[in-house]
Amino acid sequence: MSANPSAGQIGIDRRVVGGGFFLILLALLGGVAAPFMINPRLGVGAHTLGVLGGLVLIAIGLARPAFVLERHLWRALLVFWFAAAYTNWANTMLAGLTGSSRLTPIAGAGTVGAPAAETIVFWFYVLVGVTSVLGTAIAVYGLWRPGPRQDREEVR
Repeated sequence: MSANPSAGQIGIDRRVVGGGFFLILLALLGGVAAPFMINPRLGVGAHTLGVLGGLVLIAIGLARPAFVLERHLWRALLVFWFAAAYTNWANTMLAGLTGSSRLTPIAGAGTVGAPAAETIVFWFYVLVGVTSVLGTAIAVYGLWRPGPRQDREEVR
């Protein structure tokens, strides 16, 4: 949401890029803990998902000028993608730490968490799915909309 005042156009969103790099940092640090988790495979999965989620956030921040969205839609896109990326990482870390594997039977490698942990992990994965779909839908909408006047003239 940072603007380039000299050009009068929307520029790269440095806060989103920074949020992406922060998630990558958390994922790298969490990767160190993976061997010590009840389920190390989910620990490595959390590490990978954190790096991937961070890269998605970085891409969104760098691609900000390409989105044609009103301010409230841009904010919604960010809320959904930050929620999806950070929750996916944190929830997979929780699953690795507790051994929860109801929704991840292959990565779960036969571990079973406490019923409360399984329920929490389940509902947070549902949240990740919903926020990812909503964030992607807004992104697609913002990229398919006609851009400024110059974009419309190029189509002619």
